Amino acid sequence: MTWVNDKIYSRRNQLAGGEAESGNGFEIWRQLFHEQHGGAEAIQLGGMRRLREWPKCTSITNLTQLLASWRECLETHNRELLAAPNVLRSMILGIIPTEFEDEILVRPEVKTYVDIIDYCKKRTTYKRQKALSELTRRPPQYGG
Repeated sequence: MTWVNDKIYSRRNQLAGGEAESGNGFEIWRQLFHEQHGGAEAIQLGGMRRLREWPKCTSITNLTQLLASWRECLETHNRELLAAPNVLRSMILGIIPTEFEDEILVRPEVKTYVDIIDYCKKRTTYKRQKALSELTRRPPQYGG
């Protein structure tokens, strides 16, 4: 308890479950986790709403970051959706750029939301590399 701040230290018996459980670090940790992060219903509801209202990505520049954030939100607040693959597929198709969505819809092998994220990462990497190769291929412009 020497590494815990004074506010938590003064609540240690309460957090542990009373005087009989004094010093029960596991119970203290569980209570603090519940208070600060995990089980709060309001946090879960906010995470669900955030995932449902995710903005559509219009540019591939920040697509990889957007998909990573979307997946983190899914895994943190909406794990029950993992049992609904068709819902996840339609949600992820709704946030990726239209050009990627059109490409995916004609590829039957890209089925799950994980497949879609992987496909988008590969296509984004390819498009960036292609753009760099085009820049390299062009002759230098000299002012005249």
